[in-house]
Amino acid sequence: MDLDRDKKSVLELYQLAIEKTAIDKSPYDAREYFEGIQDEIREVGEQFHASNAVLLEDEVGDILWDYFCMVAHLEREGLIRSSEHVFMHAREKYGERFEGVGLGTEGVWDAIKKRQKERLFADHEAYQKSLEKNQ
Repeated sequence: MDLDRDKKSVLELYQLAIEKTAIDKSPYDAREYFEGIQDEIREVGEQFHASNAVLLEDEVGDILWDYFCMVAHLEREGLIRSSEHVFMHAREKYGERFEGVGLGTEGVWDAIKKRQKERLFADHEAYQKSLEKNQ
């Protein structure tokens, strides 16, 4: 696995999705891409065999494409604050869980997940209150 090469490819794919979203004249919106992800996941399941590596890689790539397009549309449609919030939150969330698992204590992942969910709901409540103030 070449992380630098993979990172570059992922960033380039995401950039293409952002550019496509910016010029898109199709009726697709975030929900359409969400449904597309579900379809692609089913297609991945159909190719889940070692002898189907090329087809499986193609279907996994389709999931990435639909995911990146969905995130770009969610931001464009104002349904999320920003893609940056999505990616930073996911990185912090799973980074914290991974560090906890590294401690080797039974049930750490679930305990961290529970604390994170409590923080998430507190953040959500604060966000909702800020929206109410701005109305």
